[in-house]
Amino acid sequence: MRSLTTAALGASLLATAVFASAPALAGGMGVIVNGGTHQDRFYAYDLSDTERIQNTYIYDQMRPNYGFGLQGILGDRDDNYVGTAKFWYQSDAAQTDEGIGQKAVSEDGSTAGQAEGELTYAYRKQSKGMGLATAGVQWRLWGEPLGFQLSAITNVGAAFMTPDSSEFLLVEVGPGAHYTLNKRVQINAEVVYQARYRKGLRHGASGTVGVRYLFD
Repeated sequence: MRSLTTAALGASLLATAVFASAPALAGGMGVIVNGGTHQDRFYAYDLSDTERIQNTYIYDQMRPNYGFGLQGILGDRDDNYVGTAKFWYQSDAAQTDEGIGQKAVSEDGSTAGQAEGELTYAYRKQSKGMGLATAGVQWRLWGEPLGFQLSAITNVGAAFMTPDSSEFLLVEVGPGAHYTLNKRVQINAEVVYQARYRKGLRHGASGTVGVRYLFD
């Protein structure tokens, strides 16, 4: 898994370098803040199940996250598409055992509420900070470069720095809105679907707001 994550990050950085190496392209830099939700896996164990020694119950719960970081724009504001890159810190909220007895399900379809004995939980009780990076394309769908415009956002990248070696691949797809105040300052907002992949697919969503300073 780590090799796939490294490959995704490398592809993101390579795409950034390709865009940046083209002398005809202008660009910009900016700051972002984001918040969203993600699917987080929870485990519970019934150690009294003597037939199978240990029965495992799984519960995918939705948990919030927030972050802040930097963004780069590679391309002319008049283009219908520009390259984008993001580098940010994100904190995933702690997991919770609330409702686990009714919602966690084992491989045979039984719920944790049907466990023979007391459940033992294995979950993260603290928030988890991580470093993420993506590269992608912002496609202009409607609007004027020096005014309001709507765009389609497509990004791919990875969580490349985690405290527990739980790196994952990351894909983002969704709409964006951008308002250019003048030739130098642009405000952007995006709402995207996020897919995480690490030993299985996890779903989520994220909203990002930022300010860009344009060089061209």
